[in-house]
Amino acid sequence: MNVIKGIEFIIKNAIEQYACKIADKYDNIELGELEDLWNEISEDIKISISVNSKQSKSKSKIKTEEVHVDTKKTTNSGCQYVFSRGQNSGETCGSKTVINTVYCSRHKKQEGKEPKTKKIIPTVDKTVKPVLTKHKIINKLWHQETGLVFDTIKDEKIVIGKVLDNKVISLTAEDVETCKNWRFKYDSTVLEDSKTKKVTQKEIEKLQQKSIEDVLKTIKVQKNNEVSEDEDYEIEDD
Repeated sequence: MNVIKGIEFIIKNAIEQYACKIADKYDNIELGELEDLWNEISEDIKISISVNSKQSKSKSKIKTEEVHVDTKKTTNSGCQYVFSRGQNSGETCGSKTVINTVYCSRHKKQEGKEPKTKKIIPTVDKTVKPVLTKHKIINKLWHQETGLVFDTIKDEKIVIGKVLDNKVISLTAEDVETCKNWRFKYDSTVLEDSKTKKVTQKEIEKLQQKSIEDVLKTIKVQKNNEVSEDEDYEIEDD
């Protein structure tokens, strides 16, 4: 039985201390109310802390007297708490204040504390810049991932071609799209030159095809002539 009573005493003491802490922190809560509330709920362990309620009331009076002078100077324009985080960061709360304070019931605990200053974290550029290296054979800067070759024109890196078999070739329409995707500046005259070369190549192929057809026609005519000459002669057997 002594052990049980000892445990009950420890629990009772802890509850009374907890109730006192709550009453000290929140001026609008009386120890007597906490005592009545606990004794209503618990049938086995009863607490008696009404004696301390007078002390808590005296403490609350001292606190209200300390802030009384300041509240007279301020206008009743709502809670003065300034949000430091979230959507309302930098804005004043403005809710109805508790009597003799400049804060609402929600922010009353901030009274006497220095407002937290929001730390400004510098933004980091997450975009990855393309890396250009010098091609040892063509002796120019190039982008290894795309094979595009660069030259410095008026202090700007401009795409002038593409590496193929360690040689710089003209840009194609597909290469231009690659430049746009990577936001590379490119020399448009290089593209026009490549178009001209394509047209010239097609013309050459047409001429070659035409010349082959002409040769075949000539051979066919010659064969026909040989056949006609043979028909003018009779072949006699010995």
